[in-house]
Amino acid sequence: MAKVQDIYGKILGYMQDHPGAAVAIMARPEPENAEAEKHIWEQWQAYLERAGEKRTLRAWRNHLATGGKGLTLPCANPMEFDRVYATTFSDRNRYWDK
Repeated sequence: MAKVQDIYGKILGYMQDHPGAAVAIMARPEPENAEAEKHIWEQWQAYLERAGEKRTLRAWRNHLATGGKGLTLPCANPMEFDRVYATTFSDRNRYWDK
């Protein structure tokens, strides 16, 4: 259970340090925002999966699927949020994902 609290603490700390970086992912996005939100959400799902945050990922997916209005994410790109992840899963290093 501590791991779930760790991700939320990390998110809160990032949002406090970068107050204008947060983005919202809506369960039902406006048509003009749908592609951008889909891309952001896909990046965050991949990040949570690779970071071992499967419980958080399930909770967020469930929230969006069961009537939650949306999610507020700390930033659009998880590579900005987690620099260790950025160096591990940069486009240069993603040859094994293909």
